[in-house]
Amino acid sequence: MKTELVIDSVPADLDPVSLMEALSVNDGLLFERFDPRTRARSHTTLVLRWTRSPGENLRDALVLASRRADSDHLLHVIVLGSAGGKGIKLSDRWLADAWFVAHADESIEIDWETGRLVHRWPAKDVPITQTLERDIARCSRAATSQSVARGDAATTWQPEVDSAEYLARVREVQRGLNERGIHGAVLSLGQTRVTEAPPKNIYREMVRQNPSTYGYCFRLGNLSLVGSSPLTYLKLDKNNVILETDAGTRPIAGDAARDEEALRDLQTNPKDAAEHQIVVDAEMQALRPLALGGHIAKLKDREVRRFSHVMHLYTVLQAHLKPELEFSDALVGVFPPAAVSGYPKQEAWALGNEIEGGERGPYGGVIGLLRADSNAEFAVIIRSLWMQGNQAAIRTGGKIVPGSDPSSEHREALAKARFLIESLDRVEQSLASES
Repeated sequence: MKTELVIDSVPADLDPVSLMEALSVNDGLLFERFDPRTRARSHTTLVLRWTRSPGENLRDALVLASRRADSDHLLHVIVLGSAGGKGIKLSDRWLADAWFVAHADESIEIDWETGRLVHRWPAKDVPITQTLERDIARCSRAATSQSVARGDAATTWQPEVDSAEYLARVREVQRGLNERGIHGAVLSLGQTRVTEAPPKNIYREMVRQNPSTYGYCFRLGNLSLVGSSPLTYLKLDKNNVILETDAGTRPIAGDAARDEEALRDLQTNPKDAAEHQIVVDAEMQALRPLALGGHIAKLKDREVRRFSHVMHLYTVLQAHLKPELEFSDALVGVFPPAAVSGYPKQEAWALGNEIEGGERGPYGGVIGLLRADSNAEFAVIIRSLWMQGNQAAIRTGGKIVPGSDPSSEHREALAKARFLIESLDRVEQSLASES
């Protein structure tokens, strides 16, 4: 069983990153949900201590963790890399079979709409957060969200291939689509650089600049993953499953007339319509065997959502999970996300990986939380930066279809990377100005 401390009036300017710093949390997770319309924080979870779950595979680990005696307030932390057990090999400490499951021994959850904070820890233990109320009082978001003007750090990033090679890869993907009967596949571009910036500072700047649907800051030893993802992988409320997918992108110029023209083109362009339909078809095919009666509803269809640097087309699907199935069936059953693979999923994922010829890192995986009340939420790992020591890496890309223009695809990959590059740039400038 766990002990609870409830605080009913959390300051609206509380900065969760500062709170995590004040609590001196090393390995841990900060996972946040933002309102897609207002961009305001909706819910924050801080996992302060965890116990890794054993198991030969992801399903076993989930089952073993869910059977723990103190599962009255169960939380899981799960990172999934790629299909086929290849996945996210950043070092020997990052699980080579691409999954990570842990039970949250001590956690904090904040509901920003009600201002209510719940702190939970094992009844037999002394909590890390013995000075929680004092720490909350001094962790003001207003004091930590200042940013200096953007510089140009783009030249310091090292792309894995130059523009000519990326264009050649796009054409190679297109040949593969035709030869293998694949409707569309994702091609991505990785970039790396060295930085001394703390991951938590980078995350704070990401959220300040581009508060997307989910934000996360995950640390395990010398490995860190920070991101501001615009895409929900899966949400589960009891047996109700919601899945989002997006495809079709336009850069945001910051000029109202140009951006409105781009929006209209995104809604009507045949190439984007084809690209978007591919991911919708892929997700419906994956979801249908899990759905009660095979029924899938579209909650939103081809909705345009704007972010700091780009806009996307979204479709949101909903189904009732068959009663004999569990969340792990849904989590694994619809993997990998169609938005970062293609259609058919496995064949498209294999084609993209084969042509890139290297490790994708966490890109295209999922991260999230599963609670004991059969409530879960997971984000697709995109618009993210990961670090091993002081080596930072990012990866962005897009769906390649027969009608894709190679130069446009390269520009799209770079446009999606802009806010990641700028976030790190701003943090480094801010740190330099303080020294």
